[in-house]
Amino acid sequence: MSQECVSLQDESVQEQLKLIQATVQKVSRELRASIYDISPYKRGESVFVEGLAAYLEKLGCLNGIQVHLFTEGDENGLDSYRCKSLNRIIREASSNAIRHGNCHTLTIRLNMSPAETVLEIEDDGCGYQENPDLSQDREPGLGIHNIQQIVHSYNGELEIAGTANRSTVLKCTLPGRHLHVVREEGVS
Repeated sequence: MSQECVSLQDESVQEQLKLIQATVQKVSRELRASIYDISPYKRGESVFVEGLAAYLEKLGCLNGIQVHLFTEGDENGLDSYRCKSLNRIIREASSNAIRHGNCHTLTIRLNMSPAETVLEIEDDGCGYQENPDLSQDREPGLGIHNIQQIVHSYNGELEIAGTANRSTVLKCTLPGRHLHVVREEGVS
C-alpha cells in the first residue's frame, strides 16, 4: 500500500508540475503580448520624430521664428545613441542659427535609411564664415566643435556652407545605422 501512495503522490506532483508549467507559459505569453502592445514603435508611433517636432515647435514659438521639419525614412532602425546624437546636433545647430545667425526661418531635413542618415539644417540668418579673416587662426565655437565630435564618432561627414548676410546650411552624413564607432561622453 505504501508504494501505491508514493505512486499516487508522484502522479499528483507530476500533474501539479505540469499545471504550474502551463500557467507559467500562459503568463509569459500574456506578458510578451502586453509589452508588444505597449511599445510605441509597435503601435506605429514615431517617438523620435514626434519628440523632435514638439521641441522644434516650442523653439520656434519661444524665439519668434518659423521652423520647418521634413523627414523621410523609418526611425525604427535608429538606435538610441544615434537618436541622441541627432537630437544634440539639431539642438546645437538650431541654437547657433538663432543666437549667432539671427535667423527668422529654420528648415531641418532628416533622411533616415539603412545605408546612411543625412541631416541638413538651413537657416536664413546672417551666414557663417569659418574663418573670415585669414590672418587669424580661429577655432570653431563650442557648438560647432560638439557637432564635429559627434559626427566624427560615427566616421561621418560634416559640411557647413555659409553665404555672408544670407544663410547657412549644415549637412551631416552618418554612414549605416550600426556604425557608431566611439561613444562620446558629451553626447547626451
